[in-house]
Amino acid sequence: MRRILAESQPLDSLYSDDEVIADEGKFRKRFGPGFRWNRRDRIGLIALKNRYDLTDPEIQLFQHTGNLHRSVFGVRLTASPWIALWGGAQIAVFGFLFLALLLAAWPILVRAPAKAIKPVLALLGLFTFCCGLYWMYVKPWFLRLRKERERSDDDR
Repeated sequence: MRRILAESQPLDSLYSDDEVIADEGKFRKRFGPGFRWNRRDRIGLIALKNRYDLTDPEIQLFQHTGNLHRSVFGVRLTASPWIALWGGAQIAVFGFLFLALLLAAWPILVRAPAKAIKPVLALLGLFTFCCGLYWMYVKPWFLRLRKERERSDDDR
């Protein structure tokens, strides 16, 4: 069933896979302005999309995080576990800093919420930074790992 669904063309898509291979403008409209790829690489990306059963937002995530590698041999995913580990270590350090700041700001938040604007802004900034680290370093690796497992399950 998964193979049939992977080979089918979605009805709500802006352009079909064949249209985006043939026309670079349609390719950029479908995947985003960061994709200025030649025909060979567009064919490779669509083959990668079908091989791993990726969605367009997942492809855009891999592109924006620098995890799509183009070569003469095709397009491949390059999300590394070492980079994900590095991102996880950064999240752990900044998460500890977040908790320390939260515990330090908690009495001010309880007693005088109006005076706690600066600590709350710092907490929001730190939380946003940690979310960005997750999306840039860790999420592409987990996504690649999940797609490779699904692909190996389909091959059995």
